[in-house]
Amino acid sequence: MSPAASPIFRLVLFMVCLALLGSVVGGAHYYLVDLPEQKELSANPPANWNLQEKCDSCQNYCKYSDKYWECMIQCELICA
Repeated sequence: MSPAASPIFRLVLFMVCLALLGSVVGGAHYYLVDLPEQKELSANPPANWNLQEKCDSCQNYCKYSDKYWECMIQCELICA
């Protein structure tokens, strides 16, 4: 019995071909569907994207925090 006629060999060959086909289909889907959508979304930031609002919100939150100075240091990372 030659290795090409072995049922195990045919099963392994089928699984390898299936994996390759899945990789090709997945890659094509990524480049044709997902990547253009991601680029489109990254070109249009949300309407509420305002760094000053985030900074003000963080500083207002710190006014009521028990650890005021630690909180303000964290806010400096946003406000800088």
